[in-house]
Amino acid sequence: MLLKTSDKTSNFGKKAHVKKGYYPGKLLKVELFCDKDGKPRVGKYGQQLIFEFEVWKADENDVPIEVLKDAEDKNVTIPKFVYHKYKNTDKAGNWTEGDYRTAITLNSNITKVLESLGWKFSTEPVDPESFIGNFVELNLDDYTQGEGSESYVATTIKDISNAPSNPESAEPKEVTTEVQAQIDKLEEAKKNLDNLKKTEGITDQGYADGMEQVEHDIKKLKA
Repeated sequence: MLLKTSDKTSNFGKKAHVKKGYYPGKLLKVELFCDKDGKPRVGKYGQQLIFEFEVWKADENDVPIEVLKDAEDKNVTIPKFVYHKYKNTDKAGNWTEGDYRTAITLNSNITKVLESLGWKFSTEPVDPESFIGNFVELNLDDYTQGEGSESYVATTIKDISNAPSNPESAEPKEVTTEVQAQIDKLEEAKKNLDNLKKTEGITDQGYADGMEQVEHDIKKLKA
């Protein structure tokens, strides 16, 4: 009898699961996404880096206060995979093995991650490891890991943004007319969600998720 085998390995074992929402995230390490022999893996678009974040609890002012623990009392860490090299292809879309171009461009995912960590875009080389210890804001969501009887709900990083400033040390922000207009639209969105709930036009979970997102956006505009 011949059975199929696979050389796929997991870099992080069983993935962590926490309640979805917004959390402070502290960058722990940055490493190449490699195979079991230490050779960089080549994905659909190129090569990736793994940014590993430690998830923290925050107080009512969004200030990190302590590391979030899992059921085994271990620090919760979540990886974020982003391309740092794109395959360099010709006009026909063909790629010559080993030919890459940088993925750190104005609008790329890795640039957004780096800028959330405090980097300001520049044409000078950047060292991602220089941002280890910096905080960001993680928007965490659920996803299903594995298949069949081995599947389970894990946590993924839906989005990364700049960490909120510490209200104790920051100067009060002046709310401009443009910002107030955005806040007004969000307040109107809250009323629409309330109306949908009253008419049963939205599920309880959909309402809770929608209100959390809107209130979070309002808070960031006022911060």
